[in-house]
Amino acid sequence: MTTIPKPTESTRPTDEAEVSDEELKFVIPGDRRIEAANAITTRSMAKRLPQLIRRSLALGWQVDRAAVIALLGVQLLSGVLEAFGLMATTRGDQAADRLAAHHR
Repeated sequence: MTTIPKPTESTRPTDEAEVSDEELKFVIPGDRRIEAANAITTRSMAKRLPQLIRRSLALGWQVDRAAVIALLGVQLLSGVLEAFGLMATTRGDQAADRLAAHHR
């Protein structure tokens, strides 16, 4: 890990932009993670997502099975309620249109 020290009064540049640039540099030579993060694409992240989900579920299952079951149940219930909410919104618009047409 390499950092560039802040300039002292005798070496301080006159331009403040140069000072802030020097103070913000943080270099880790040969760090593969930074290079990998810069090179990764959306498609490659999407390919890894199922594996990451499986690993997360397996780890959670080892730690606390009841919590994993509760989490999956709550997520399923949330999805069902969201679907009913969307259906109610759509039907509400249709019902309002029918009522408006009926009162004309």
